[in-house]
Amino acid sequence: ASAPLFARAAETARAADSENGPNFSMLSNYANALAALGDTANADRVHDEALAKARTAGSPRRFVMVLQFAILGACDAGNRVRATSLLDEAYTVLNGDPSPTEYSKAVVEVSAARTALVGGDAGRAAALGKHAVQMFQTATPTRAGLVQAKIFYARSLNGNDQFREALMAAEDAVQEAASRLGDLLHSSFMGQALLELATAKQGLGDVD
Repeated sequence: ASAPLFARAAETARAADSENGPNFSMLSNYANALAALGDTANADRVHDEALAKARTAGSPRRFVMVLQFAILGACDAGNRVRATSLLDEAYTVLNGDPSPTEYSKAVVEVSAARTALVGGDAGRAAALGKHAVQMFQTATPTRAGLVQAKIFYARSLNGNDQFREALMAAEDAVQEAASRLGDLLHSSFMGQALLELATAKQGLGDVD
């Protein structure tokens, strides 16, 4: 339901400012919504538009965020080549920032972990994913990005057939997701965490 809303917002921004159009944050959100629907081609197209604008915006930290979502979309679509190219750019942006935040460093670390997994190196993905979790735990007071990192860490362990470790990581991810539910009964993060928990249990032979 969010994709049509973001599409209308982008169209409205283009109509209001034909020269500049929607900003890169709006475009990034729109691309994420398209990717969630499985519309990979259009998601990549909108991500690319967001990236083009972010490259000239003069904010390395915000550029890293846009790159993170584009990398996530590429990894979810199984596009190793695109993910690797975007990750290389993320490292360049991070290294070129004279005062990168701990959060930016964690964002690039989890992006590297995702790229390793889509490239078939689950062991490296798990190692990077574990480090990313540690980084997100202290990067911001609100521990932003931590639940996604914990879910990915469990996924990478499952991908490496480390089901006992994955079980513990998934249980941790479920607790983290639950702590962020607020008044909601469910969330996409909770669903993803529960999926990794079920995968780990299945791997251990627990199918009850």
